[in-house]
Amino acid sequence: MQRFLAGRTFGIVVSLAIVAGIAFLYRQVLLVNQTTVALTLLLAILAVSAVWGMAVSVFMSVVAMLVFNYEFLPPVRTFTIADPQNWVALGAFLVTAIMGSQLSARIRRQADEAHSAGAKLSGSTNSARNCLAKATSSN
Repeated sequence: MQRFLAGRTFGIVVSLAIVAGIAFLYRQVLLVNQTTVALTLLLAILAVSAVWGMAVSVFMSVVAMLVFNYEFLPPVRTFTIADPQNWVALGAFLVTAIMGSQLSARIRRQADEAHSAGAKLSGSTNSARNCLAKATSSN
């Protein structure tokens, strides 16, 4: 099944734009807590995984983790993490994002396989119908 939004390069560009947009929105426009930012990023990663697959979503997960650390975990605007609990939060974020991406990619793959099997079955049904029509017309 061909997808409307195909291409890994395009997926990477879109994923970067999504992460940047979320960071800008929550840093400049809506001042929210870290949990809201993390959950929004996770939802965006799952959506990207459903469209572009595992490779793009893993890339997006790493970028989102770095942006989350740089923009939202104290001390802000550094890649330093002051509170050891934030290491756990950052690790949990990355693991959850990658596992969610893997599950989403698996579901996408299974849906594509089901669609392909359905198309083959439809072709077999048409062939059987044609054979039956020929057999009954020759009698």
